[in-house]
Amino acid sequence: VCSSDLEEIEATYKKPVANIINELGLKTFRSYEVQVLSKFINLNCEKGQKLIISLGGGALNQETLKILKGHSAKLIRLNTPFEVCYKRVLEDCVKRPLSIKSREELYEIYKEREIYYQRADITLKNGEEDKLIEFITSSTMN
Repeated sequence: VCSSDLEEIEATYKKPVANIINELGLKTFRSYEVQVLSKFINLNCEKGQKLIISLGGGALNQETLKILKGHSAKLIRLNTPFEVCYKRVLEDCVKRPLSIKSREELYEIYKEREIYYQRADITLKNGEEDKLIEFITSSTMN
């Protein structure tokens, strides 16, 4: 089963993530994110399904690490430089409510998240997507 955390949240709450954040705030959204991720993982793991979940940059925190590690999940980090992340935020302001923050604020958030990113089992650089495909293919075939 392949999924994105944002797809699951939007399906559960029947509204775009940007609307959830704008209407209820980022803290509430993060709470929803953890609830949906936990439910999705537990439900699919009970069925014996192998999962591939794409998490957004802010989804990885202490709570989600605990959920993922509790299911012996492998965490793969795509190590994307700040400048690339910043460009993506600016290009998609509608889906990325953090775009209202300054470049400096975004850089601080990027640095704060590093503590969680460093817990990845595998770290790949931008451009090493072929290695990611190999890993996923070998992991899902076993």
